[in-house]
This record gives sequence, structure tokens and C-alpha cells, in this order.
Amino acid sequence: MTVLTNRERMIAAKFAEGMTYREIGEMFFIAPATVRTHLSPIYRKLDVRSKVALAALLADRRLQELDQSPFERPSTDRWGPPVVAVLPFDNLGGEERWTRIAEGLSADIIVDLARYPDLGVIARQTILSYKERRDDVRSIGRELSADYVMEGTVQAEGQRVRIWVQLVDSRTGVDVWTARYDRSVENLFAMLDSVTENVINVVATCHGQLANLRRDAVRRRPPTSLQAYDCYLLGLEQKHLFTQLRTRKGYGY
Repeated sequence: MTVLTNRERMIAAKFAEGMTYREIGEMFFIAPATVRTHLSPIYRKLDVRSKVALAALLADRRLQELDQSPFERPSTDRWGPPVVAVLPFDNLGGEERWTRIAEGLSADIIVDLARYPDLGVIARQTILSYKERRDDVRSIGRELSADYVMEGTVQAEGQRVRIWVQLVDSRTGVDVWTARYDRSVENLFAMLDSVTENVINVVATCHGQLANLRRDAVRRRPPTSLQAYDCYLLGLEQKHLFTQLRTRKGYGY
């Protein structure tokens, strides 16, 4: 069976769901023309000639739950970028302007997450259809083929605003990370920028929660080659021997 690359698999899935070239390009930070270029080998490999045929094949493969399916849902146990869906944040207060602010905050987080090439982020246009829906996070994850779902709330009281953010593993429904921010609204936009920056730093950077989860998943994988695993252990041993003193003396190599 011809297997698609990780990028081809994700583009095929989103195109079959009805997303446009532009929407897919925004999601994966590539030009719409590049999306069109990817679809040519996808059609050739899967022997389909239309979006309808592609969608039918995708649905059939999912129903069969084939282990080697090129459309296998992304998970933390496979290579490739994790996919994150940031749902529109809810306004727990009564003022309409805070509803707009909550939606703007989640949109800013989507934009900033999309800057990281090691993450796949569901496009905002797709996410808007989930506004005020109360579906189970696992159901949303399955619908969007997302590994993680981020949701949050905004609540303003007087001159203070409380923002709650949660990152959930869509396969298990387990909270991966939760935080609450209690800030003054005196400088509203600076406060919103600060919350967005904190969320991105905790979640998406090389030392963030998603990176740690991926590394932990890799560590749990059994080695396919004992020789390669032995080389890894030797390298790890040398890493712990590497000090400034040994470097000056020319040791440790």
C-alpha cells in the first residue's frame, strides 16, 4: 500500500473535509499554491481523481480502522507534528464586549501557535463552527483529527479579569496543562498580550508541555535496533561525562 507522507496525510484529510487551499495554507503556514502542488501526488498515490473520491476513500479507511492506513489519525505515539485545536474562549460575564475579547484572545493564540513549524494548528475559520458547542473534547478531537484541544474562559469583575486556559489530550480527555491568570484591566491589550505570550511559552516552545509530551512518548517506544540503542546509551554516557574541565584537558572523546 502506498503511504502518504505526514504532510500529505494532513493536507489530504483537511481537503477531504471541505477546507479550501487558502484555509489549509493558513493552517500549515504554506502558500495555497503549495497546497495545490501537494494534492497532485496525493491523488496519484491513492488513485483518486476528485475531492469526493478522496473523501470517500478517507471515510472507508477510517471505518476499516486499518493499522497501516495512510489516513491514520495523528497521535503522540507517531512521528510528525502534533495537531492542536484552540476552541473559541467563553465569556462568563454578561458584557458583549468581553465575548469579543475572549474570541480575540483565542484567535491570537492560534496565530502565535501557527508560527511553530513543529505544530499543526487547526485554522480559525474551521474552529468558529464550534463556538458555543458543548461537545465532549474527545468528540471534537476526532472530528478535527486533533491530538490536543485548548479551551478557556474569560471573566471580568470590576477592574480585574480572570482568564482560565486548559490543554486537553483529545484521545483520553485528560488535562495536560491548566493555568489561571488574574490581571488588572487597566492596560487591557498589554494584559492580553502577556497571557498569550505565557500560554505559548508554556505550551509550544522547545521546553514546553507539547515538546515534553513528544519526548516522553519517544522514550517509551521500544528500540527497533539493539545496536542503535547501544550507541544511544554510549552517547548518553559521554554526555554526562562532558564537563568544562574535561574539555580543557581534551578528555571525553
